[in-house]
Amino acid sequence: MAEELIVKAEKREAQGTGEARRLRHAGQIPAVVYGDGDPQNIKVDAHTFGLIIRDHGHSFVADLDIEGEKKTRKVLLKDLQHDPRRGSIEHADFIVISMDKVLQVSLPIVLVGEPAGVVEGGTLEQLVSDITVECLPGDMVENISIDVSALQIGDHVTVGDVEMPEGLKAITEAGVAVA
Repeated sequence: MAEELIVKAEKREAQGTGEARRLRHAGQIPAVVYGDGDPQNIKVDAHTFGLIIRDHGHSFVADLDIEGEKKTRKVLLKDLQHDPRRGSIEHADFIVISMDKVLQVSLPIVLVGEPAGVVEGGTLEQLVSDITVECLPGDMVENISIDVSALQIGDHVTVGDVEMPEGLKAITEAGVAVA
């Protein structure tokens, strides 16, 4: 993890579809925090949270700072729901984590380089968009970069061929073709 992220939130008491619409209209996103006793309803600023998603993707560990609470909690963004027409974030789910317990997370794959086979007239196809890995929260990365510049026409890269960053162990089967 390169930098410490802080997600600021406020408690929310009201629930339901109407209240969620009012929150979204007011520039807030309804969210829920799981894993530390009963689920807790919160709301986060839509603009600020959108910037975090843009800069760090959907797999990140952050300090959740809920207004009125004395201490922050380490959380993992577990799920996002988007409006199917506008693409805006409708709802977020966070899960409280421990920094010394191994997690299973799905990390996006980024293909890097121009394959030699593409230069010769072939095409590059990305078959899998993410890989499930096991790691400690402090070892988590934003994405898995795979250099495809050496691929010739007919070559492929499997999960087993991918060099995992230190501290990460692939859970996705080694034989699964990535590109």
